[in-house]
Amino acid sequence: MEAVKEGLSSCIDYLAVSVHGLDLVEVVSLMGLEFGKFKESRGFNGYRFGIQSENIKIWYGGNPGIHVHLTGEGCRDYEAITGENVLNVYRVMVDNAERLNVTRIDLAIDDKREVTKNNRVTIRTVARKLGWFRNDGFKECVTNLKKVRYIRDVGSEGETVEIGSRASQLFFRFYDKRGEMIDKGKALSGELPNNWIRYEAECKGDKANLVADMLLKTDGNEAGKIAMGILKGALDFRNEGNSKAETVKHWEPWRPWQSLLNDIEPLKLSIGKQESTVENTIQWADKQWPRAVAKLSLTVGHDKLIELLEKGMSQLTDKDKRDIEVYNGKEQAKKQREQEIKTFDSGNMEPIDCGEALARYQKGKRISRERQQEAHDMERERQLREGMQLKADEIKRIESLKQQIEGEIRHYEQKIQTNEENQKGREQEMRELGTVILENEAEIKRLEGAIGKNKEERWRADREYMQALEKAPEAIVKRSMGLTRHTESNLENE
Repeated sequence: MEAVKEGLSSCIDYLAVSVHGLDLVEVVSLMGLEFGKFKESRGFNGYRFGIQSENIKIWYGGNPGIHVHLTGEGCRDYEAITGENVLNVYRVMVDNAERLNVTRIDLAIDDKREVTKNNRVTIRTVARKLGWFRNDGFKECVTNLKKVRYIRDVGSEGETVEIGSRASQLFFRFYDKRGEMIDKGKALSGELPNNWIRYEAECKGDKANLVADMLLKTDGNEAGKIAMGILKGALDFRNEGNSKAETVKHWEPWRPWQSLLNDIEPLKLSIGKQESTVENTIQWADKQWPRAVAKLSLTVGHDKLIELLEKGMSQLTDKDKRDIEVYNGKEQAKKQREQEIKTFDSGNMEPIDCGEALARYQKGKRISRERQQEAHDMERERQLREGMQLKADEIKRIESLKQQIEGEIRHYEQKIQTNEENQKGREQEMRELGTVILENEAEIKRLEGAIGKNKEERWRADREYMQALEKAPEAIVKRSMGLTRHTESNLENE
């Protein structure tokens, strides 16, 4: 049982699953049960045979696959034996079966809260709000469910209200659990809570599979929240009160119902549009094709039909191919089922012997383990061979890379050696050039010294000449001045 909030708890109270692609012993083993503790029992609902342990029932033969059937007591027995939530049955089948179908799943909410003015929900009040006691059938409830049935047996402590059709995919049952326990002698009134109302949502068909998937996504931890969301999404009880609204949906909410489902989002179990399948295509073609094919056959002939067929084959998508595989699988299963029925009708098939089946299962498991070990060893050997080959290839690659690197090293060493020799040659040239420069600098200094000495001697001669002129007659001086300026000009040019 999962505690939803104070005084409220929930559980999965019924689970029926049809499993395909597994044998009987595998189903029992996957459920975590011991095959040897099952006993033979009668089949049901088209299944010829069955086995049973406590209230856990499994049926087989006559119909395809194997059917696991757990009533409320069966669910509690399974949880007591395995220590697992009953949702584990669905979980392991999802992981291992080729395909499966949840034919029914019931979610239950137990209300054991202390009764107050704001939370008092009685079965009779629910029936009245659903129009049971009215001649016109007027409902104080917003719902799409039509049928209502109120049950109160004479001398019974309990009462029940059923909402919806048992044949539909969604059906509700509210009843006085306390009264039921007393009526069945399972407990005395003093041993039970003063208030115990059970709300059950019975889901079948597509909605059962949808609910099972929702539970699996939450690992079964939100069964109460999902159950209450389903209740709120399907039944919205209202109270006219002082409202002047003409339509029920605009009346104020009924407080006890609001108190029960407070802070819960309504959950609509909407089934999406059915996917296209080969069966749907066949039905469509049966209606649309006959006249068109007849016209084409009588006008353009069979060759055009073959051309269209080839064109269609080339346009098949991956989804089309998967649909074809699924359809062929169904047809094969159908033929197998017909063969099984023929075998049953001929009386050649007997109920399975549990001990013999267990022995076959154990032998099959042993052989399977041996084959798995053999396959594992072969795979290991293959991996080792591949690893050794990869290692040899890696060594060759490393050796090749090593040789390449060594060649590059030798190339760079030669370049370094050449560069060093060139460097030495350049250093020798620099030294020789330095010597020439030094020699040229010495010659320049010598020449500069000679020029300076020559200038000094000329200046000295000119001074002596000027001194002589100062002492000479004026005519001689004038003639000499021209020569002097000419001399100075030559000196400056030098």
